[in-house]
Amino acid sequence: MLCHNPYVLYTHYGIYYCSALVHYAWLTENIEPELQNIIKSFKRSDNDYCINVWANIWRFTIDIALNHGFNVIAFEPSPYTYHNFRINTVLSNIEDKIESYNIWLWNTNSDLLFATGERCDTMAHFIEDNELWTKKMSWKIWKKIKIPVKRFDDLWISDRKIKNTRLVIIDTEWFEFNVLMWMKESLKKFNNVKIIVEIWEHKKEKEEIISFMKWLWYEVQQLDREDYLFIK
Repeated sequence: MLCHNPYVLYTHYGIYYCSALVHYAWLTENIEPELQNIIKSFKRSDNDYCINVWANIWRFTIDIALNHGFNVIAFEPSPYTYHNFRINTVLSNIEDKIESYNIWLWNTNSDLLFATGERCDTMAHFIEDNELWTKKMSWKIWKKIKIPVKRFDDLWISDRKIKNTRLVIIDTEWFEFNVLMWMKESLKKFNNVKIIVEIWEHKKEKEEIISFMKWLWYEVQQLDREDYLFIK
């Protein structure tokens, strides 16, 4: 069910402006219990940071800042979703705890072509070639746009914030290895950190990610079918 009228939804995860009533179901579902348990396990201080790669407008960023007290560095590629995300940080009165970037994290510094919905709170999909667009993405609600792409290690993020990062959430739909490879220097600097990465079972990157993180001296634990926890 998609609607073009905006809604303001009041939930215990925060206050959300969105364009579809179906999002109410997404917002009110329970956050994965494994993630909730990990968040609750922290003895958090006011200086602790969480990095959320692919924030969307939803509760992972806002809930972590609003209800768990983290400072959050958030990344969201779609400019339309990012606009709503910024509204939601204001509605939930946590804009002072959020440092946000309207970019995609990957293994290059450039602009790349994505498909995204202009009037929906939806994801931005990287377009690898025109064939993909023709077969899968040529719906009327989608349009092609160029989005800035940056390597995490090339962003100016202070060493203090890296040092105080306690939680990292990476869910980038099969591009997790690219993100991790180009935040290698930060991964080396993280200490007392827990990193949750979605890894699809059928993707070849699974073993590469696990080997890469072990090489950086991270312990690995499988949380469920698709989510892995790396601890250092």
